[in-house]
Amino acid sequence: MLELQLFIKDQQEPVDDLIERVGFRTVTTERGAIQINGEDIVFKGFNRPEDHPLVGSAIPYQLMVQDMELMLDMGANDVRTSHYPNDERFLDLCDERGVYVWEENHARGLSIEQMRHPLFAKQCEDCNREMVESHYNHPSIVIWAILNECASDLPEGKEMYRTQLSQIRRMDTSRPLTFASHQRDRELSLI
Repeated sequence: MLELQLFIKDQQEPVDDLIERVGFRTVTTERGAIQINGEDIVFKGFNRPEDHPLVGSAIPYQLMVQDMELMLDMGANDVRTSHYPNDERFLDLCDERGVYVWEENHARGLSIEQMRHPLFAKQCEDCNREMVESHYNHPSIVIWAILNECASDLPEGKEMYRTQLSQIRRMDTSRPLTFASHQRDRELSLI
């Protein structure tokens, strides 16, 4: 835990403070596997949209804890925040319980026509920046992801993917990057 206090000269009491939980881990990718602190990891988990039939996307903490308990009871060790960055409180739960997180930006299921919208690139850039800057210090996040099931099978889409992955890589070199696709044999390699 990191505790900071801000003092003004000649005052005995702090004018502000911050308590931040932190953790340390190393994520590597060797031999076709992902390692956490040098140990190969097999991810077993769930896609978890922040959506509930009774409360929509305004999920109270008690339901987040219930989701976490259900996943852990089933033997999960990871969760994919499909399909957008999740609530800070849920990420705190993942940090506390040792659950790995694949965190994703907000774009999902978009056609190339939708991706050509004049605001698309800016919205993705803003979301990626906010996601990484806000959640960078969560040790549970081991993968950043973008553009779920969008137009990764087209040359123009491929360039949009590359642009976003490069943006995230400039902000964080410590985690692998990925995306989920349903293109199968039409997928274009980003390498």
